[in-house]
Amino acid sequence: MARANSDNCSNLGQSPAAVATAAGDLRVTNLTKRFGATLALDGASLRASRGEVHALLGENGAGKSTLIRVLSGIIKADAGEIKFDGENLKTRSAVGHHIVRSVFQELSLISDLTVGENILFDQLPIGPDRRVRFSRVYKRSLELMESLGARVINPRLRVKDLSLSDRQLVEILKGLAIDAPILILDEPTSSLGPSDAAWALAQVRE
Repeated sequence: MARANSDNCSNLGQSPAAVATAAGDLRVTNLTKRFGATLALDGASLRASRGEVHALLGENGAGKSTLIRVLSGIIKADAGEIKFDGENLKTRSAVGHHIVRSVFQELSLISDLTVGENILFDQLPIGPDRRVRFSRVYKRSLELMESLGARVINPRLRVKDLSLSDRQLVEILKGLAIDAPILILDEPTSSLGPSDAAWALAQVRE
C-alpha cells in the first residue's frame, strides 16, 4: 500500500483529512499497520507543531483513515512511535484525557439522542441523583454554538431527524466541545453547504 504522508495545506477546500495542533508538539514516526496480508500503513510519519494544520493527502487506500484511527486510539499500530511533547503517547489514554479529539467522516453520533446530548456526550452534567441535567445540556450546547459562531441547530432535536449536513455540523461541534491540543478531522466538510464549510475551516485555522 502507499505510504501515508503529511503536507502542510492552507486550503482545505477539497476536504482531505487534517491534523490541527493547537498546543504541544506531535511526532509520529514509522507507523506500520497490517490487516492480514494488506499493508495499510508502511512507515507513516508526521510532524505537527503548535499552531500548525496539516492535510493528509492521498488516493483511496493510501492509509489516511488507518492513520487517523491509530492516532484516535481506535486501533493499535503494529510498529512505530507516537510522541506528544516528547513523551510516548498512548492513544487510548490520550483520547480519554482529551489530548486528542477526532471528527470522523463516518459519523459517530447516536441517532436516538438529542443534538445537545451528542455534542456534550463526553461531559454530560450529572446531578447528585446521578441523573443527566438536560436543561444544562441544552443551555451549554446552545452557548457553544453561539460562542463558535456556528449555525444554530435546536439542541433538543433528535439526531435521527436531522439532515446529513446538520449531522455533520453536530459531529464537528462535538469535536470542538472540548479544547484538546490535537484535533483530527476526516473529510470534515464533505457533507456541508458552502457557509457551514467556510465556518468549519475557520475553526481549524484558529
